[in-house]
Amino acid sequence: MNIQHRIANIVIKGKTPYSQSNFLDEEQFPRLEKEKSDAYDARIWREKAYYDLNGEVIIPGKHIRNMITSAIKYVNQQNKVQYPRFSKAGILVVGNFEIFSEGRKLIKDTLEMDISFPTSNSGNKIKVRHPIIRNWTSVGKIKITDSNISNEVVRSILNIAGEYIGIGRYRVGNGDEYGSFEVLSIEFEDFKEDIVF
Repeated sequence: MNIQHRIANIVIKGKTPYSQSNFLDEEQFPRLEKEKSDAYDARIWREKAYYDLNGEVIIPGKHIRNMITSAIKYVNQQNKVQYPRFSKAGILVVGNFEIFSEGRKLIKDTLEMDISFPTSNSGNKIKVRHPIIRNWTSVGKIKITDSNISNEVVRSILNIAGEYIGIGRYRVGNGDEYGSFEVLSIEFEDFKEDIVF
């Protein structure tokens, strides 16, 4: 059986900084002997970035998918327009999104530090470090499997995602200012997939 889908080749550009917060496993990144929490955080903060085996920083595909799903929920709430298949089965993010800064792929070891002072469970302010990318562009692909989803709908959802949802920590969708972006380009291409039953 031959099924025709579309691929959307996407380029987005950050309007505000993008900060990542990958979960750190202390078994993978153990503390030094008698190392305190602040010293540990100061030593390993770059490991909170998402990166591939080459050390190149990426946006995980699942984060793009979650962002798009949040944008669809936003549309549903604001305009009462429903795209249930789009959010659940009509779209597939193809791999991760690459990140570029100043025209070059971003390497983990060159990341800048962002410092925040959240309140701990004990009520005290603590110093926390995260990677931040101030000037960024990202490139990636999504596959549209639902023929009822037009190219215009895809463009609209991505524009809404960039303006009202964002990506990463302290993003605009959570009432903060990071992670917003504009869509520079979307190019669509058709492709056929052979399904064997």
